[in-house]
Amino acid sequence: MAEGEPVRKRARIEEEHEEEEELQSDEDMDNIDSSQVLLSPAPSQDIRRATEELIANRSVDDGVIEKILLTDFMCHAKLEVKLQSCVNFILGDNGSGKSAIMTAIIVALGGKAHSTQRAQSLKDFIRTGQSQAEIQLTLSNKGTESFKGDQYGQHITIVRTIRKDSSSSYKLQSSDGRVISQQKDDLLLMLDHFNIQVDNPVCMLSQDTSRNFLHSNNSSDKYQLFMKGTHLDKIRLDFISAKEDQALMEQEVNRKVRMLPELQSKARRYEQELQDIENLKNMESREEQLSLELLWATVKECEEKVARTRESLNREERKMASIQRKLDNYEEVKRKKTEKKDQASAVLQEATDATADVSAKKNSLAAQKTALDREVANKQGEVRSLKQANDRWKGEKAKFEEKLEEKRNQNPDDIKSQREGLMQKLRDVDVEIKTVTEHLSTANRDLATKQGDAENAKKEHMTIRSRVSDVDGNIRDCRESLRRLSSSDNPLSRFAQYMTEIVNTIKRSKEQFNMTPKGPIGAYIKLKEQKWSVAIEICIGFGTLCGFVVTSHDDEYKLKGIIRDICTRHRSRFIPPVFTSSFTGRPYDVSRNLPRCQYPALVDMISVSDPDIFNILVDMSSIDSMLLVENKDEARRLMDRPPRNARVAYTIEGDQALHDQYYSVKRDHRPFGILHASRDDSIAQQQRCLEQLNNEKTALTVQEAAIKNNVDSIMRDMSSIKQYIASAQTRKRTLNKSKTEVDEMIEALDDTSHEADIDTWESEIRELEEKIATQTEKIQEVQDVIKDRRRKLAELEEERRVHAEYESEVFDRLEAARDELKKATVDLSQAMGHIAEVNNRKRQLESKIESINATLQEQRQETETVTKIASDLCSRIDTDRPSSSIKSEIENIKKKLDEESHRRRNQEEVRINFLEAMKNFKELDKAITKEKKSLACLKASFSRRLLGYKEIRQRTARRACLYFQSLVSKRGYNGTLKFDENEKKLEIIVKVRKEQATKNVRSLSGGERSFSTVAFIIALWEAMECPFRCLDEFDVFMDLVNRKISMQLMLEMGQSMQGKQFIFLTPQDMTSLGIKFPPNCAKIRLKPPDRRQRTLDETI
Repeated sequence: MAEGEPVRKRARIEEEHEEEEELQSDEDMDNIDSSQVLLSPAPSQDIRRATEELIANRSVDDGVIEKILLTDFMCHAKLEVKLQSCVNFILGDNGSGKSAIMTAIIVALGGKAHSTQRAQSLKDFIRTGQSQAEIQLTLSNKGTESFKGDQYGQHITIVRTIRKDSSSSYKLQSSDGRVISQQKDDLLLMLDHFNIQVDNPVCMLSQDTSRNFLHSNNSSDKYQLFMKGTHLDKIRLDFISAKEDQALMEQEVNRKVRMLPELQSKARRYEQELQDIENLKNMESREEQLSLELLWATVKECEEKVARTRESLNREERKMASIQRKLDNYEEVKRKKTEKKDQASAVLQEATDATADVSAKKNSLAAQKTALDREVANKQGEVRSLKQANDRWKGEKAKFEEKLEEKRNQNPDDIKSQREGLMQKLRDVDVEIKTVTEHLSTANRDLATKQGDAENAKKEHMTIRSRVSDVDGNIRDCRESLRRLSSSDNPLSRFAQYMTEIVNTIKRSKEQFNMTPKGPIGAYIKLKEQKWSVAIEICIGFGTLCGFVVTSHDDEYKLKGIIRDICTRHRSRFIPPVFTSSFTGRPYDVSRNLPRCQYPALVDMISVSDPDIFNILVDMSSIDSMLLVENKDEARRLMDRPPRNARVAYTIEGDQALHDQYYSVKRDHRPFGILHASRDDSIAQQQRCLEQLNNEKTALTVQEAAIKNNVDSIMRDMSSIKQYIASAQTRKRTLNKSKTEVDEMIEALDDTSHEADIDTWESEIRELEEKIATQTEKIQEVQDVIKDRRRKLAELEEERRVHAEYESEVFDRLEAARDELKKATVDLSQAMGHIAEVNNRKRQLESKIESINATLQEQRQETETVTKIASDLCSRIDTDRPSSSIKSEIENIKKKLDEESHRRRNQEEVRINFLEAMKNFKELDKAITKEKKSLACLKASFSRRLLGYKEIRQRTARRACLYFQSLVSKRGYNGTLKFDENEKKLEIIVKVRKEQATKNVRSLSGGERSFSTVAFIIALWEAMECPFRCLDEFDVFMDLVNRKISMQLMLEMGQSMQGKQFIFLTPQDMTSLGIKFPPNCAKIRLKPPDRRQRTLDETI
């Protein structure tokens, strides 16, 4: 692969294939010999011979650094360093700015600040107190491989200016100071041309990198250093790029292969078009022949049409004869049914007359019985009155006799003392009566209070019981709804368990109806906002939501019968209603009737999918005049002065607000759940409702128990009070009776104090005895009259029984006559219905026959016309093809002829397109074949180059190993480099003394390790191609012997590698080494740093 490939492409490859580097490279490039490359020490003469052979084959390159000029860069205010083309030692104490020179080289050649390991930003390189820094780097451009020698001349000066804002600029100047370019891309091209690797740690080895590398025990880091330093890593990336290009080329070949059938199809299409143009020449004559055939095909179709029409006419005439026969039969049936109805009417009239006579006789007997019953009752009342008067007279007589006896037996001397005792007893009784009366009054008041409490408690208890009963009913309904919803996915189950059966029956019987009924109404309604479901369901009503709509009363009668049968079978008390309305298919325009206010009307909150259902809702429920107001207070205020066209306002709970009236929904009202958006919403609503009802029942049960306990307590108190009142009343009656007796006794004593008229009393007694005797005779007479009337009643009752049997017989005849007349009327009505139906069919058939005759006449005329036209053109052509097929073929021919006329104008264009398509197809096919061959060659070349890369890697490793052995042998060591390609590791193995075993570099002393590391770096330098190399503070950790040998090695290497420049930075003094430096070796000593002690003010 070309080593001059642009750096930007390499950078892009490195970024895009950062992960692919570990995967793809392992598959394609690391499948080298997996054995470890261990080069054992060779004899020293062989090593020197191999080394001399390698050095002799070197080439001289341009690009070495001639001069470095620093201005305000790091610690240097102004520094100019001129370098030799071979070996350069830059000496100086720590802090004198040695590393700044190496940093300036990296920065001038496009390196970033962090790659120098001295700063994080470019502005950090500007000397303190200055606004910018400048680096001028002059490179040699003299050799045969010079970079654009005609533009730049023998020298190229790179100027990079760094500013305080971290920005920087580039200038590429020629030998005469002209600015050739200010683009970084040109700088990168130049670096690629000279193979200057700024980011190669072996080429620019800073002191931090060398220190880390010296102390690092990681063999993987050494392997990576080897790969980067020898440029093998770049070749690997180039292989990845080549692999990617190969994949793109394969994709392009595949894309062209996919295009090939399309081009071939296009060419064939153009070829077919050319063939079609040639095949359409004979179509014009074919069109003429088809036109004549079409005429006679039309004649044949007209004749067949006439025949079919004639056959249809004959068929309809036969139907007419059949209908006429049916009509005659129905007329005969009608006559017979009329005669039967007349006979039944006569029988019914006779039965009706007999029923009237029977009813008159029945009423007469009932009146007689009523008169006798009344007379008996009056006589019995008279007997009771006479007996009561007689008993009263007997009591008076007994009293007179008792008093008379007492007066006769009474002692006059004891009357006074007896009277005083009675008076004292009377006073005691009065006091006790007063006390009992007061207690009784208090008890009555308590009883009245308790009775009021008991009445209220009972009313409340009855209310609670009624409420519990209602809640139980609601719970049963709710559970039934839940069971229905859970057991069926059918949305109609929300209405009733039998609703699906009703709808399916309607579908099966839709031929019976004039128009198929629509329902249930709620199935056509969708809510726009679910929160209004309760209010809208209450407004429309459960019955209306479950109802159906038909177009006629006949359909209403039929549908009610279907619904009634299904509801009876399901034992349902609720029967969905049926409404009659015309089906117009157009909804009412209610926009003018809507209330004008800020609140929505009910019609705005629903969506009705059927216009006829919408119309019935407007007619039945007035949904266009109902308002929906969430808050009940706002609803009341709104309806105090209702808006125009507003009748009712419904709240979100379902309450109704009218003008001057407000109705709250019952507490036990449950939402029907019909208008919920889904079955799950309905089930959730019913579950919430069931939970609320169960909670309400629990609370009511507790309340009922408390009220019952209260009632029981009140009843116990009332029972106690009543017992006390009863005992007090008994005591009071006893006292009153005692008082009366005492009063009578006192009165008797007072009467005794006067002379009584005993004769008068005896006379009164005799009068009473006479009255009693007379009254007894009257009682006997009245009782005899009662016996006579009861005998008459028995006779009348027997007569009524006989008459009732006769009446039952008459009424049976009447019912039979009515049934017969009803049956005859129904039969006559059916016969008349059949006659009307047959007459209607007859009229329709007559109209149809008339229409067929007219059509037949028109078809005959059309046939004659078409036949005449066809006969004038040619003789009859027999054809079995339908005219539509012939027309279609003619149209296709005309279409093709039209296309042909267009194509004739563009026939040459079609031919050109065909030739071009064939040319494109052949060229693409040829290109694909060629590219496939090229791709095969590329794959073979890639395989060969991959093997070459593996061989280069092995040779480079062996070359570095041989040179390393040569270098360490000068110190008297035996050493080698151990490469492990599988693990990507490299170990430096050195044997310091012959009697010692071979050691890894990690087990060496500091000086030995530093020398071995320097030898490894020099070996890598020998294996890499770069115009210059920089090494910073390489000898810091070496002892004097190793440092001397290392210096000697570097000088020898610099002398042997002509055209390669070496720059060594060290703080050590070179004079004590005793080394003779060649003339082309430059030693540049920097001034020591200013280390004077200054005060704070001076520093500032």
